[in-house]
Amino acid sequence: MTTRDKFAGTLLEARAATNGAIGRLDSMPLVLRITCLASLGVGVVILVLSIVQVGSIGINNEKLSWVEVRAAGYYPFLVICGLAMVATGIGIWVRRGWSRWLVVLCGVVQGPIEIIYWRSHSQGVAESQWSYIIGASVWAGFFYWYLFHKQKSFFD
Repeated sequence: MTTRDKFAGTLLEARAATNGAIGRLDSMPLVLRITCLASLGVGVVILVLSIVQVGSIGINNEKLSWVEVRAAGYYPFLVICGLAMVATGIGIWVRRGWSRWLVVLCGVVQGPIEIIYWRSHSQGVAESQWSYIIGASVWAGFFYWYLFHKQKSFFD
């Protein structure tokens, strides 16, 4: 077998794997597909920004430089949130049951970022505290119902 034949065989295997991954994505219901792609996309962007550290980050209508992000204690939570979102997207893509819990708990992972902000900026954020808690609870409830009841057979 020549090198050219090995290359062609490898190329065909890679193409078949790519077509299988795209086919798996196409077979997903729309809400699940959007959740998968959004988790992957946002998670990768958060991780790349955490590594490259270009520009500034806006948190609750406040622009912070990366030095301020690290000093305020946000940096580890950004990395954890990015890793959780990438793991969620991959888990949904390969139809793993554990990924359902990551989707439901993603708001909980982001919760400490809000708590740190509230503790360091206690003036005038009482409305945002309640709106975040209510919004996170509604999304977690929706995704729990959707993933554990409506789309239960998708992960079996």
